[in-house]
Amino acid sequence: MSLQKNFLAFLKSKNVAILSTVSEDNQPMSATIYYTVDTDFNFYFMSKKTRKLQNVKTNNKVALLINRENAPETAQIHGIAEEIQGGAAFDAIRDELIQSLLHNVFSPPIFEIEDADIHIYKITPTWIRWFDLTGKSGNKGFKQILPLPE
Repeated sequence: MSLQKNFLAFLKSKNVAILSTVSEDNQPMSATIYYTVDTDFNFYFMSKKTRKLQNVKTNNKVALLINRENAPETAQIHGIAEEIQGGAAFDAIRDELIQSLLHNVFSPPIFEIEDADIHIYKITPTWIRWFDLTGKSGNKGFKQILPLPE
Protein backbone atom coordinates (compact mmCIF):
# COMPACT_ATOMS: atom_id res chain seq x y z
CA MET A 1 0.00 0.00 0.00
CA SER A 2 1.34 3.44 -0.88
CA LEU A 3 2.25 6.09 1.66
CA GLN A 4 -0.79 8.22 0.68
CA LYS A 5 -3.20 5.26 0.98
CA ASN A 6 -1.78 4.32 4.40
CA PHE A 7 -2.08 7.90 5.54
CA LEU A 8 -5.67 8.20 4.31
CA ALA A 9 -6.53 4.97 6.16
CA PHE A 10 -5.08 6.52 9.35
CA LEU A 11 -7.15 9.70 8.86
CA LYS A 12 -10.35 7.75 8.16
CA SER A 13 -9.82 5.62 11.29
CA LYS A 14 -10.23 8.83 13.31
CA ASN A 15 -12.84 11.57 13.42
CA VAL A 16 -11.50 13.89 16.13
CA ALA A 17 -8.85 16.56 15.60
CA ILE A 18 -7.51 19.66 17.30
CA LEU A 19 -8.06 22.79 15.21
CA SER A 20 -5.78 25.75 15.89
CA THR A 21 -6.67 29.27 14.81
CA VAL A 22 -5.50 32.81 15.57
CA SER A 23 -7.82 35.52 16.86
CA GLU A 24 -8.13 39.04 15.54
CA ASP A 25 -5.76 40.21 18.31
CA ASN A 26 -3.22 37.47 17.44
CA GLN A 27 -4.06 35.14 20.31
CA PRO A 28 -3.75 31.40 19.57
CA MET A 29 -6.74 29.17 20.17
CA SER A 30 -7.25 25.43 19.84
CA ALA A 31 -10.50 23.52 19.87
CA THR A 32 -11.62 19.96 19.35
CA ILE A 33 -13.52 19.28 16.14
CA TYR A 34 -15.10 16.22 14.57
CA TYR A 35 -14.14 15.79 10.93
CA THR A 36 -14.44 13.78 7.77
CA VAL A 37 -11.79 13.68 5.07
CA ASP A 38 -11.94 13.04 1.33
CA THR A 39 -9.43 11.25 -0.90
CA ASP A 40 -7.66 14.55 -1.68
CA PHE A 41 -7.04 15.10 2.07
CA ASN A 42 -9.59 17.91 2.30
CA PHE A 43 -11.09 18.04 5.81
CA TYR A 44 -14.66 19.01 6.67
CA PHE A 45 -16.12 20.01 10.02
CA MET A 46 -19.27 21.65 11.29
CA SER A 47 -19.83 24.01 14.16
CA LYS A 48 -22.21 26.56 15.49
CA LYS A 49 -21.08 30.19 15.57
CA THR A 50 -18.07 30.01 17.88
CA ARG A 51 -14.76 31.74 18.51
CA LYS A 52 -13.02 29.34 16.13
CA LEU A 53 -15.34 30.40 13.29
CA GLN A 54 -14.81 34.09 14.11
CA ASN A 55 -11.06 33.46 14.03
CA VAL A 56 -11.28 31.71 10.64
CA LYS A 57 -13.17 34.68 9.20
CA THR A 58 -10.33 36.96 10.35
CA ASN A 59 -7.50 34.62 9.31
CA ASN A 60 -8.36 31.49 7.31
CA LYS A 61 -4.95 29.86 7.82
CA VAL A 62 -5.41 27.00 10.28
CA ALA A 63 -3.59 23.99 11.68
CA LEU A 64 -4.91 20.55 12.55
CA LEU A 65 -3.45 17.89 14.80
CA ILE A 66 -4.71 14.33 14.65
CA ASN A 67 -3.24 11.65 16.87
CA ARG A 68 -3.66 8.04 17.81
CA GLU A 69 -4.56 7.73 21.48
CA ASN A 70 -1.69 6.35 23.59
CA ALA A 71 0.53 5.73 20.55
CA PRO A 72 3.35 7.74 18.94
CA GLU A 73 1.47 8.58 15.75
CA THR A 74 0.33 12.07 14.72
CA ALA A 75 -0.62 14.05 11.64
CA GLN A 76 0.27 17.73 11.49
CA ILE A 77 -1.66 19.69 8.88
CA HIS A 78 -1.61 23.32 7.74
CA GLY A 79 -4.37 24.55 5.49
CA ILE A 80 -6.84 27.14 4.34
CA ALA A 81 -10.39 27.05 5.74
CA GLU A 82 -13.43 28.20 3.79
CA GLU A 83 -17.12 28.01 4.58
CA ILE A 84 -19.36 25.85 2.44
CA GLN A 85 -22.58 27.71 1.74
CA GLY A 86 -25.82 25.69 1.52
CA GLY A 87 -26.83 23.55 -1.44
CA ALA A 88 -26.20 19.92 -2.29
CA ALA A 89 -22.53 19.96 -1.20
CA PHE A 90 -23.50 21.37 2.21
CA ASP A 91 -26.22 18.72 2.67
CA ALA A 92 -23.97 15.84 1.60
CA ILE A 93 -21.11 16.84 3.92
CA ARG A 94 -23.51 17.51 6.81
CA ASP A 95 -24.98 14.01 6.36
CA GLU A 96 -21.51 12.44 6.18
CA LEU A 97 -20.41 14.26 9.34
CA ILE A 98 -23.56 13.18 11.19
CA GLN A 99 -23.07 9.54 10.12
CA SER A 100 -19.47 9.69 11.35
CA LEU A 101 -20.57 11.15 14.69
CA LEU A 102 -23.17 8.42 15.22
CA HIS A 103 -20.33 5.97 15.88
CA ASN A 104 -19.21 7.89 18.98
CA VAL A 105 -19.97 6.60 22.46
CA PHE A 106 -21.49 9.96 23.41
CA SER A 107 -23.50 12.55 21.53
CA PRO A 108 -21.37 15.63 20.79
CA PRO A 109 -22.92 19.09 21.34
CA ILE A 110 -23.30 19.64 17.59
CA PHE A 111 -26.48 17.50 17.71
CA GLU A 112 -28.09 20.13 19.94
CA ILE A 113 -27.86 22.77 17.18
CA GLU A 114 -30.72 23.64 14.86
CA ASP A 115 -29.96 23.26 11.12
CA ALA A 116 -30.03 27.03 10.59
CA ASP A 117 -27.18 27.47 13.09
CA ILE A 118 -24.81 24.93 11.52
CA HIS A 119 -21.76 26.14 9.63
CA ILE A 120 -19.68 23.69 7.59
CA TYR A 121 -16.06 24.39 6.70
CA LYS A 122 -13.65 22.79 4.29
CA ILE A 123 -9.94 22.82 5.08
CA THR A 124 -7.74 22.49 2.01
CA PRO A 125 -4.31 21.34 3.16
CA THR A 126 -1.16 23.15 2.09
CA TRP A 127 1.29 21.10 4.17
CA ILE A 128 1.00 17.68 5.84
CA ARG A 129 3.51 15.72 7.86
CA TRP A 130 2.84 12.28 9.36
CA PHE A 131 4.83 10.99 12.29
CA ASP A 132 4.50 7.26 12.97
CA LEU A 133 6.67 5.28 15.35
CA THR A 134 4.18 2.41 15.67
CA GLY A 135 5.45 0.73 12.51
CA LYS A 136 1.87 -0.32 11.65
CA SER A 137 1.83 1.76 8.47
CA GLY A 138 5.13 0.39 7.20
CA ASN A 139 6.34 4.00 7.07
CA LYS A 140 8.12 4.50 10.36
CA GLY A 141 9.26 8.01 11.32
CA PHE A 142 8.45 11.42 9.79
CA LYS A 143 6.89 11.34 6.31
CA GLN A 144 6.04 14.34 4.16
CA ILE A 145 2.60 13.92 2.59
CA LEU A 146 2.10 17.44 1.14
CA PRO A 147 3.66 19.02 -0.68
CA LEU A 148 4.63 15.77 -2.36
CA PRO A 149 8.32 14.92 -1.92
CA GLU A 150 10.41 15.32 -5.06
